[in-house]
Amino acid sequence: MTQSIEDRVSRIEEDLSQIREHLGQIKAKPNWIIRTAGAFWGDAVYAEMARLGKEIRDSEQSEAGA
Repeated sequence: MTQSIEDRVSRIEEDLSQIREHLGQIKAKPNWIIRTAGAFWGDAVYAEMARLGKEIRDSEQSEAGA
């Protein structure tokens, strides 16, 4: 069952056309970073968590260097 180059290229072009059509129908999901960026802006509880987290990281870093 040998196909000519023309038949094979034609089949590839058909497949590519179907792939492009499918990709055109897919809606891009918004990036999770963009959806969540700024979500905690002005939140005192989050600010305290961030401060405590930094304090822990800094203390661990100074212990590792000592």
